[in-house]
Amino acid sequence: MDISEVERVLAQHPFLKKPKYVYVVEEPVTLQTNGMILFAGLTPKWRRDTIVLTPVASDVTVVHEVLHTMGAGEAVAYKLAPLLRWFRSVVPPLLRRRVKYKYASSPHPKMKLYVRD
Repeated sequence: MDISEVERVLAQHPFLKKPKYVYVVEEPVTLQTNGMILFAGLTPKWRRDTIVLTPVASDVTVVHEVLHTMGAGEAVAYKLAPLLRWFRSVVPPLLRRRVKYKYASSPHPKMKLYVRD
């Protein structure tokens, strides 16, 4: 997932709050427990204006993480994000609220930070 895809998905959902910061990680993010958990996206609880996307993120992941920034819990975001993406595939938006992100920095060699204009 690159930033142009994120901008495209966010433009299709004009009613969703646009995050100020988007981190794009270039390597898979995993957590070793009894099994292996692979993360597609993350939203820090203390930073409601930030989403983090990994290489396995999809357009549904973008909507899912944005719903978290708007205060939705995991159960709501898990069910609502695919429905919103399906709805937009059937009914295109009448108005698009274009959003543009610019590259800000690289806080880690395998991560990029983009900031909303």
